[in-house]
Amino acid sequence: MPISNNNKSTNAFTGVLTNSLSRGGELLLAETIEMLGYQDTEAHTRLNYKNARIRLNNNRNDTDIGNKIVISPYSPWYFKPSVFKKWLTAFPSRQGISVHIPQTQVLAPILEELNYRHILIMRDPRALLASILFIDELPLYFLHSDFETLTPSQRLRFIAEGGYAEKAQATVVSFAKVYRSMLAWKNSEDCLMVSYEALVGDLGFQQQKQALTNIADYLETSFDEAIFEQLNRDNASWKAHLKVNQLKEWEDIMGLENLNYIMDYCQPLCYEAGYK
Repeated sequence: MPISNNNKSTNAFTGVLTNSLSRGGELLLAETIEMLGYQDTEAHTRLNYKNARIRLNNNRNDTDIGNKIVISPYSPWYFKPSVFKKWLTAFPSRQGISVHIPQTQVLAPILEELNYRHILIMRDPRALLASILFIDELPLYFLHSDFETLTPSQRLRFIAEGGYAEKAQATVVSFAKVYRSMLAWKNSEDCLMVSYEALVGDLGFQQQKQALTNIADYLETSFDEAIFEQLNRDNASWKAHLKVNQLKEWEDIMGLENLNYIMDYCQPLCYEAGYK
């Protein structure tokens, strides 16, 4: 529910696609959107890897992929725009719908026709890659069986470099390619890109407020200051997260060799995404 009755929309949109990579801020963005009036959807209704596979009857349908919408960028399932549109129209209005969709030209016409907004949250690639592999359970559930016999270092290099997962029977795209496929949305006029570090408050209150203002303006709505108490509460699910200025803690979690690998691997991605 909205954080306050002061959140008024002058032009209510049908819904909002909240786009991200796993561990890239999907929970933070979903809760922010919900406080601005768009209810977060149930996990079982989303087009994640498992549900996309079911809908496509285990057929990746990887022909003419330039005219399709990719779901699950680490191991893509390709949806015809008409199929994706049918899925989206099944949701009630005023929903925030979590997706993981790389840049594509065929999404915008659907969102325009259905009166949807599209917001992407992007995170520092170093913290993102580290969080995927070394914080809690691997969020890429389809790889769990393949990863059972791998060491943490082997898992890191597999996600970074990509490869074939035999048990999942899936080709996995390299982290760098996946990250760049999402970062490509920055050139789209039909997508608002927000910084995880700004929205979570790592860069200070003023940048957090600006990030939230940008989202509210994009949704043609408003907010009151009470929203910051909710975003910054001590028990927020994102409160304890990896920060790049805490590398000693990173070394304790993953070891120096893995830390150095992540730093070297992500250097070009940081440059492209504007991280120092």
